[in-house]
Amino acid sequence: MIAHVPAWTSVNNSNIEEIVMTTRKYKISGMSCSHCERAVRDEVSEIPGVHVDEVSAETGMLTVSSDDDIKDMKVLEAVEEAGYSATRL
Repeated sequence: MIAHVPAWTSVNNSNIEEIVMTTRKYKISGMSCSHCERAVRDEVSEIPGVHVDEVSAETGMLTVSSDDDIKDMKVLEAVEEAGYSATRL
C-alpha cells in the first residue's frame, strides 16, 4: 500500500518492512491459443497469494510471483487441472 506523506512529515525508515517477492518460471506443454492461456491463468490464480505475471502459449512459459513461498506442487497441480503439464525451470 502506498500512503500519501505530506512534504513536512518525517518518515522513520526503521519501521518500513522490506517485502521480498519470489518469482518462479515453468515450461508448459500443450498450450496453443489464448483460450489455453486463460485456462492456465484462471487455475493458477486460485492459489492464495500467487500472482500470475505471464502465461504465453507462444513461448509455453508461465511466470508467477508471490510475497510468500511458492509451493511448486500447487502450481503444477493447477496447471494439470487446466489440462496441461508443466515443469519448473
